[in-house]
Amino acid sequence: MTVWAWPTLAINGGWDAALVWAAGRWSGRRVRVGPLLAAAAAGTLPLLWVLSRGNRYAFPGWLELVWPCLMLRIGLGSMSRPGFLRALLSFWGMGLGAAGLSWALAAWVGPDGAAAASRWVPAVAVAGVGWWAPRWSARGAAVIRHYGLLRLELGGRRVELAMLWDSGNRLRDPVSGRPVAVVEWDAVRDWVPEEVRGWAEAVLAGRMGSPPERWRERAGVVRYATVAGPGQMPVVAVDRAWAWDGAGAWQELVPVMAGFAVGPLSPRGGYRALVAPEARRRTWNQGVVGA
Repeated sequence: MTVWAWPTLAINGGWDAALVWAAGRWSGRRVRVGPLLAAAAAGTLPLLWVLSRGNRYAFPGWLELVWPCLMLRIGLGSMSRPGFLRALLSFWGMGLGAAGLSWALAAWVGPDGAAAASRWVPAVAVAGVGWWAPRWSARGAAVIRHYGLLRLELGGRRVELAMLWDSGNRLRDPVSGRPVAVVEWDAVRDWVPEEVRGWAEAVLAGRMGSPPERWRERAGVVRYATVAGPGQMPVVAVDRAWAWDGAGAWQELVPVMAGFAVGPLSPRGGYRALVAPEARRRTWNQGVVGA
């Protein structure tokens, strides 16, 4: 293997990491650093095989189309079929766009001056698309449908999720009376403070227990009933909450509880949180206990 193979592998790994991360953003998944690096490492294996064989066609073309499935599975974990299809299509689309941008830069700047730009600029562009596109999509959908973005803050940390204004969400904390914003546990698990995480997972598994002592005034359990039967949901009072109102600004919500739910809330992966319209300040019952 030649010496220049290592920079090539590093550049390829950077591309793959950007693509997996952006695909996760498009599909509403929270990407962890460890799985992301593992997915990028898996993405370099075809290139490593080609370099070791000294033949650019040593890796079958059809396998190159299937290989992103393995990378996404490693980087994003298990997903619903619609969510995985969305991630895969975004991976392919952004990959083709990045390759086209790389060729265009090389043709414009020339082979001598484009060595760095033609390789790293597309990866940065993919990361930019992955960061902003889900926001554009949710903000546009908020105007024509009832979708938007939910931002929660707890202990100085924030998380942002695609959401649905759900008029059927009547859940309230029995102690404080706060509305409950239902969020997917997998989407916020890493955001939840570690000392609360174990208790919440125990409640979701059907085991009752008291919240950690420091959180007993802010955490609790809300019972609910669905067509599938009764259940219990761990809830935590967040410090602040906002929603994208579809009119070009973030709107701060009333004091809410974050309620953690197992499983996808949307059958197609379009949103990962359910918020009652009453959580808007202008329609909220001011008699409810605040923060």
